[in-house]
Amino acid sequence: MQWTKKNIVANEGIIFLQQEINKHGSIFRPVHQETDIGIDGFIEFVENEVATGQLIAVQVKSGDSYLNSKKDEFVLSVSEKHLSYWNDFSIPVVLIFYSPTLDKSAYIEIKSFVSHEKYHDRLPIKRIEVGLESRKFDADAVGKNFKGLLEVYKDEKILLDSTDKCLSDDLQKQKDGFLILSNHPFSRDRKITTFIAKRLLMSSDIELAKDALFLLGFCAGRQRWSWNPNNKEEKEIIKYASEICASLAKDEIIQVVKLVEDEYWNGPEGLGERAIDVLNCNENAPPVLEEILHDKTYIVQLRAFCLYLLYNCNGDLIAEDKKKLIKQNLKEEYDWISSQ
Repeated sequence: MQWTKKNIVANEGIIFLQQEINKHGSIFRPVHQETDIGIDGFIEFVENEVATGQLIAVQVKSGDSYLNSKKDEFVLSVSEKHLSYWNDFSIPVVLIFYSPTLDKSAYIEIKSFVSHEKYHDRLPIKRIEVGLESRKFDADAVGKNFKGLLEVYKDEKILLDSTDKCLSDDLQKQKDGFLILSNHPFSRDRKITTFIAKRLLMSSDIELAKDALFLLGFCAGRQRWSWNPNNKEEKEIIKYASEICASLAKDEIIQVVKLVEDEYWNGPEGLGERAIDVLNCNENAPPVLEEILHDKTYIVQLRAFCLYLLYNCNGDLIAEDKKKLIKQNLKEEYDWISSQ
């Protein structure tokens, strides 16, 4: 059997990988070359001298041939088939680069990379580029970043449990479940989370209802805040959330307005902005807003908010109609808006 220079360079990467994993105190479990179809091995994490059975898959690319001309970046050309294999793998796959001559390394986690490229519509993916100084692979990375990565992917069971909690009759369980679903990167953009938010909008717990409103509005109106409003996956969640918001009944529309009673109207984090995003999807909202606007039993801020919405959030148009609004006995509402 021949042992070529190429084999030697590739083996240097595996040796480097083993050394850093060993420094951390964990185990590298190599895949025999005859069965290696895109995975070189697995890192099994060890805690308190006990092997946990928790794994991350790794693929190592060793050699200066992966350096760009400036030698400040590792570059790998990839096929769609190979990338899909890594991305669809049942556990996280980390691609690790190593330059024996520079003694430099870098890594990238495939699922996160693919998700990022999809979000920015950079498809198909033909190259993976990683700066030498951006993500150094060493024992510290194994202990901090890789272990943290594993924890994120291990959360799938937690997310299912959180969904169940949201459907519980126990208010505290609902709050605990939705807190996780609405913040976890794997669930906050899911249709099921949007559906649950609609269900929790009428909660007797005001803070939970506000959290539900925020997520509904964020999903329905996220194109206004998105880095990439043309992203296909984002458009899909916008469409679904908009349909959910369009189905809100009168009592739910009133609830949306009431929830912004003491909240900010403007800015990406303003609950008022989220309410605007929700109500703009609902063709039944204007007559309900008109009803609240002319009902003096509601506080002035809520009535003013309705006026603001009915004018499509255009303060200049409201100012132009000052005399008309005063004649309609809406001076108090007009003055409240003007004072902000």
